[in-house]
Amino acid sequence: RLARTVNDSLAGLCRRYPDRFRGFASVPMGYPDKAVDELRRAINTLGLHGLALGDNVRGKTLDAPEFRPVFREADKLGLPVFLHPMTPPGAETLLDYDLVSLVGFMFDNTQAAARLAFGGVLEECPNLKIIVPHLGGAFPYLIGRLDYAYQIRLVCRQHISKPPSYYLKSMYVDAVSFHPPALRCAYDTLGPGHMLLGSDHPFPLGGMERIADSIKALGLAKEEEEGILGKNAAALLKRGRPSA
Repeated sequence: RLARTVNDSLAGLCRRYPDRFRGFASVPMGYPDKAVDELRRAINTLGLHGLALGDNVRGKTLDAPEFRPVFREADKLGLPVFLHPMTPPGAETLLDYDLVSLVGFMFDNTQAAARLAFGGVLEECPNLKIIVPHLGGAFPYLIGRLDYAYQIRLVCRQHISKPPSYYLKSMYVDAVSFHPPALRCAYDTLGPGHMLLGSDHPFPLGGMERIADSIKALGLAKEEEEGILGKNAAALLKRGRPSA
């Protein structure tokens, strides 16, 4: 009931401001069958534009078998799926210095992206468009290590037929970073077409102007910069407007 209420409200906002907002559906992942039903309603009836998920569901990782029907439905609908970080399991060592938000959320993003790749979700569901915030966590920087593990460790090949870097074509990152070398790594790894402007609003470490300035500091070609600052997201979210 809560997911339905949230989605109804969000669709209403999109209807009132159709040129400003696109909405991502929330679904009750603790009840996968009902999650599939609500996803269909949110997209096909309400006209929302994507799916928002936490990186873990009460500590369960997204490649768990019970969640696969949700990803299959999102794949069938060709949806972008935004992965929002959660407090990672075993975060007891991150309670000081706000390390949960500074470090733990990045760990959660990284683990979720790696598990979707190694767990076979992205191979089974090739139409998914996975948006990993905070510049993809550490995933872009670790991709060489993950690919090498695929070559030398059987356990890393048990669910997939190609190395993890192959599935980067399914992944997008938001450019919430203030470190130009990190932005450049994401640019070199994923390409400018898979980078999106983010804000991290309403959290205090974000700030649209600071993030936009970081992107502009890269000195990219005008077309690439304009893509990251808005056109890439507009293309990714190009779906019909919410229904009345």
